[in-house]
Amino acid sequence: MKKIKFYFSLLLILGVAHEGYTKIWTPSILSDNMVLQQNSEVTIWGWTTDTSEKITVIGSWSDSEVTVDAYQGVWSAQITTPKAGGPYTLRIKGHEELMIKNVLIGEVWLASGQSNMEWTPTQGLLNAE
Repeated sequence: MKKIKFYFSLLLILGVAHEGYTKIWTPSILSDNMVLQQNSEVTIWGWTTDTSEKITVIGSWSDSEVTVDAYQGVWSAQITTPKAGGPYTLRIKGHEELMIKNVLIGEVWLASGQSNMEWTPTQGLLNAE
């Protein structure tokens, strides 16, 4: 009988402790000091330890919020960005809250290449400094 009480107590404690450790996280690309494309729909995504948690994403540039359901611990929300500006904050709420600070909105350019990326502005751009 003591063993049954012990195992029941252990399961109860582990069940309660698991609920206390619900966590939300995002990929490292979604972090403080990031830049989001202006005037567009941007996808904010991440994971949670609660497989069916409701996640709310709120940008400080707007009064609206987007709420989505996590599916098997994965969530994804589309938010609309304003014209260029900032700094803003991005709040992600579930059982806990994650705050991304110093978010700037503007033009995002991605450049890649090899030797063709070695060209500096002084090698051909007019009025380059």
